[in-house]
Parts: sequence; structure tokens; C-alpha cells
Amino acid sequence: MTQPPEPAKGRERLAKALQHGEPDRVPILLGVPECSIHQKAHENLLAYLHYEVKASAPIVDNILQIVEPDMRLHSHFDVDAQFLVPSEAPVISEAADDTYVDEFNRRFRRSGGFYNQVDQPLRQGTWKELALYRFPDLSQYDRVRGLADKARRLHAQGFGWVADGAVSAVIPDFIAAGIDGLNPVQYTAKGMTADRLKREFGRDLGFFGGGIDNEILSFGSVEQVESDVRRQVSELAPGGGYLFATIHNITPEAPPANVVACFRAATEFGKYPLVQQQ
Repeated sequence: MTQPPEPAKGRERLAKALQHGEPDRVPILLGVPECSIHQKAHENLLAYLHYEVKASAPIVDNILQIVEPDMRLHSHFDVDAQFLVPSEAPVISEAADDTYVDEFNRRFRRSGGFYNQVDQPLRQGTWKELALYRFPDLSQYDRVRGLADKARRLHAQGFGWVADGAVSAVIPDFIAAGIDGLNPVQYTAKGMTADRLKREFGRDLGFFGGGIDNEILSFGSVEQVESDVRRQVSELAPGGGYLFATIHNITPEAPPANVVACFRAATEFGKYPLVQQQ
């Protein structure tokens, strides 16, 4: 088990990478809604690491059922940044939590570990229906309560700030618009291979994610996981401008051993100067 990051070490590492410099190693991230972990995979991982669990992790996305990872995982994987995510509004559960209704009066039903929308209030799509619809009063929920205190606490601990699909055709427009980074790097999508992105856009754009194919993470061997991570890091990390994370949220099927291997490989193969893959 690795030690918690030294004060400001993670923040400095993150800042240097974002400035297209090479710190001591590639920054490692976990917890943002696009690259977090499903509650079941989270439970499995904590059990695999023999961590005592006193309470369920807070769910930060009801539909995807992803959670705010246990801080012990951040220490174990030497994660360099924490994410400040506003809380979701309360939902009304129905039928033993298999169904819920959100603040917009949309209904969702559990299916395969996630929730899919099965009903919505504006069924007819008419102006009359819209006129009668009452939008939720968003001011009644203080969704950012405590985030300022959390930001100060994480800053003191040395963490940084980090507040899909086939989009390669519009990446030049992103750059022209002044966008500095792309998240997530879904390298399995058409035209989004890591080597092409780095070669064509790496001077102007930073990349976040793209660390491993979710199919390999969920169904591959530990050796395949390590090989995939090594390839992605070797293609995206040279010259800085890369933050390691999974392409998508870690799914319920992902074996804990694979998850551990993924972040261990990111640490091992992400050290600068990089050792190019043979």
C-alpha cells in the first residue's frame, strides 16, 4: 500500500502535466463522474483490499450508480486529485428501490445495476402540456453545501482541482475555441486512437482518460490489463499533457484484481522518463 501524497506533491504533479511538462510520473485520477466506479465494483474492491466498511459510499449519480470513492483508495492508488461534485436532489423511491422518480418527475427503473428512464412528464410534447408543467425549484436544494470546506481541506492535503465518443473531426474547433483538454479519451471510438490524438493534437491539447479499454478491465486477464495500460501510457504521456484515468466508470463486472492491476500499472509505467514499450 502506498503512502498518502506528500503535501502539494499531487497538486504540483498535476499542474506540471497540464502545462505539458513531465513531472515524476503521470498524474492518476479517480472519482470524476465520467471516470469513477460503480457502487458494486466499489464494494468488491474494498472487500478485496480487506478494508472495513462502516457505511455505504455516497452515490454521486443515481442513474449510473457511481459513488464517491473511499479516501483509502486514493491513498492506496496514490491518486493526485479530488473532484468537487455537487450533490443530486433527493429522489422518491418506489417498489423497493427498483424504481425512482426524480425532481423533474421522470421515472427510472433499475436494470443490470443501473437505472434507465421509463417515463417522463411531457409525453405528448404539446405547448399546453409544457405550460402546465411545473419545473422544480432548484433553489430549495443546497447542492454545493460543504464543497468550499472540502476544497480547502483537499488543498491542504496536497490534492489538485479538476472541476465521449468519436469527436476527432471537431477537435481542431475545440482548440480554436481555447479548450485546453479533452475528457474522456475514448480510444475505442472511430478516429480516436491514442497515437493519432497525441501526434496530431498533443501540442495544443491535454488528454484525460483513455487509460484502459473497459472491456479489457472487466473481462480481460491481469496481464491484458497491464499491457493495455502500458500501451496507452506510452502513447499519451510523452512530453506531459496527460492525466491517467479509465475511459469510463468502472463497471460492476470488473474484477477487483484487474482494478488494482490497472492503477498499479499506471504508477509503474507512468514514471518519467518513460520506458517505451518494445
